[in-house]
Amino acid sequence: MAVYSFTVILAPMVGPLLGGLITDRLSWHWIFLINVPIGAMALILVNLFVDEPPLLVKERRERWRRGIHFDFPGAILIALGLSFLEVMTDRGVQDDWFGSPLIRVAAVIAGVCLVGFVLWELAASRPLLDMRLFKHRNFAAGTFIVMVIGVILFGTTQFVPQFLQQVMGYTAERAGLALTLGGVITLVSMPLAGMLSGHTRPRNMMWMGLAVICVSLWMMSHFAVTVTFDQVAYARAWQSAGIPFLFVPLMTAAYVGVPANRTGNAAAMIAVGRNVGGSIGISMVQALLARR
Repeated sequence: MAVYSFTVILAPMVGPLLGGLITDRLSWHWIFLINVPIGAMALILVNLFVDEPPLLVKERRERWRRGIHFDFPGAILIALGLSFLEVMTDRGVQDDWFGSPLIRVAAVIAGVCLVGFVLWELAASRPLLDMRLFKHRNFAAGTFIVMVIGVILFGTTQFVPQFLQQVMGYTAERAGLALTLGGVITLVSMPLAGMLSGHTRPRNMMWMGLAVICVSLWMMSHFAVTVTFDQVAYARAWQSAGIPFLFVPLMTAAYVGVPANRTGNAAAMIAVGRNVGGSIGISMVQALLARR
């Protein structure tokens, strides 16, 4: 689980540095173009090295035998709900939030579709996402906390480089460099969190991780035009040190009680929670910067 968590968290940590280097040395177009060869390589590696567990192979064959079933109403509802939620969070600041007819319409459509999705999934015989998994307390709490982590991680990853470039006058490369120490700290703290997870109660590790993250957020709350490069790097380092101690035991505990044949569904729901949290975090940062 520590290895899985490492891959999830490391990307947002090292992304700003790579993005800054690419933007300054090449052009912003390469931020998108570089994903083409990386995506192709990922497809090849998955094909070569990822094996399906026997249980999933058996389940897939059983589904083929019964006939393919796809929850089209559920897929349409969640696609519309999340799309309009994204529009609302992305355009909210520039369109004055609920003072704009567009935002009000997007909010109504998102709310209706997401509520409708939950109700439909609860009644469906073969749901797209099994909402009944939330009856497991660990999974429900884990998904909510992952959403909060998404708010913190994506929000600060958006805020710090933007603050450094727009307010402090840093180049994209230097702004990314200020966050590099966080990636180095993650390389160290993630394996350590993995080793401790087998010898410490998950709750204790999560409290420790939350405490360290709170220290980093306190440091970031004092950022001003007088902030130094070192202060930014230290704040990011504290955040990077705390998140693994929260994320590793959280991912372990979240799957406790989830049936083995529902782990794929559970992983998808946790990913949705993380991405929705990220959208909310970025939106909150944009609102803060617009008002300050």
